Amino acid sequence: AAAAEEACCQGLYPATWIHLATYVRISNYLCLSEEMGELGHELGQLWREENALREQGQPAPQSLQTALDQCRQSISGELADCMAYLLKLANYANIDLENAYLAKMQTNRQRTWRENTESLS
Repeated sequence: AAAAEEACCQGLYPATWIHLATYVRISNYLCLSEEMGELGHELGQLWREENALREQGQPAPQSLQTALDQCRQSISGELADCMAYLLKLANYANIDLENAYLAKMQTNRQRTWRENTESLS
């Protein structure tokens, strides 16, 4: 998309292609948002199943593992969908996502985290 946009600016392709490239980027952002919603739905299903198993008397670690075994495939698919759109967006911005992640984790390790106990009450 970036190459097409640059080619449009150089007059090699019609200017409408710039709009198409922008549409594709926005579309991928919207698709990422949709996939995040689908992931949230699957995680909710996982947690509901885990709680149901606990209420049936299963110990917490076992109920989590059983629920994960039941939901893993659908969660895996939604995570993969999210990752695909996230990688597309990173590519549009020419961001090396692995390096960005590592840099951010380094920043977070050095950060002083403020404890927020108000939301727990």
